[in-house]
Amino acid sequence: AVRSSPAFNRILAKKWYSKAISSFSDRTAQYELGKILLDEGISSKSRDDVKFEEGMGLIKLASRQGHVEAMVVLGRYAQEQGNAEEAAGMFKAAAKKGSAEGSNELGMCYYG
Repeated sequence: AVRSSPAFNRILAKKWYSKAISSFSDRTAQYELGKILLDEGISSKSRDDVKFEEGMGLIKLASRQGHVEAMVVLGRYAQEQGNAEEAAGMFKAAAKKGSAEGSNELGMCYYG
């Protein structure tokens, strides 16, 4: 019988993303594992700052390696923290790499 539950799938995903990161420094794996850890850090009854910070670290790493979705996530986080200049910079970087989402968010920074 094959196990199939969201919790089990999350465990497997974390395992394989971790392997891809350690073996290949894969930016997509960094981004995806970062999203999982952010979600776990935010959705727990009491916020798990360790998971949140680890997730943000992976998303920042993916962003530095050119992952446009990671740039957009960091831009949104900067906006939430009240740092409009940093947010616009992240959205602009994503837009320059062809991200429609980054372009839209950048426009909202100036005209929203």
